[in-house]
Amino acid sequence: DHGTVEGSLKAMQLSRRIKVIPGQEIKTKQGEILVYGLEWDLPEGHDLRKTCQKVKRSGGYIVIPHPLDPTRFSVRKSLSQVLDLIDGIEIHNSRTPAPFNHYARKISARFGIPGFAGSDAHMLSEIGKAVSDAEGNPPFGKQVRIIKKQYSLLPRIGGFIYKLFHI
Repeated sequence: DHGTVEGSLKAMQLSRRIKVIPGQEIKTKQGEILVYGLEWDLPEGHDLRKTCQKVKRSGGYIVIPHPLDPTRFSVRKSLSQVLDLIDGIEIHNSRTPAPFNHYARKISARFGIPGFAGSDAHMLSEIGKAVSDAEGNPPFGKQVRIIKKQYSLLPRIGGFIYKLFHI
């Protein structure tokens, strides 16, 4: 959800078979970030680096969504300021034009930052168009550590859906 963790907290209460990770998309002064693992709302509109530092101090995880998409409120001009703080970068966003996803993959590889895929769903029909997947059911923090060790992006047969697999 944009600006709130409320939806994921409700999903956590209702879900029995699907692991739900609390998360929210936060708008900073320099662009949007995805925050996972915190069960409270972060204030929006603050400095990017300071917000990322607060997330890390609180035990959360940060993924940069649609990092190079010029049509979105991305952190593309400020990405270098937080490379040392982020846990991942979105290398496939189902709403982002392919060339920008391509360059996001290059940044991920160049700096050794784990790549994630996301639907960025704004409508029900968009849910699941791109997903990041981890084997088993480890806590989210462990999933991030697993993905940081080794990962690859593989297409799901028959569409534009991508999955992130641990090798």
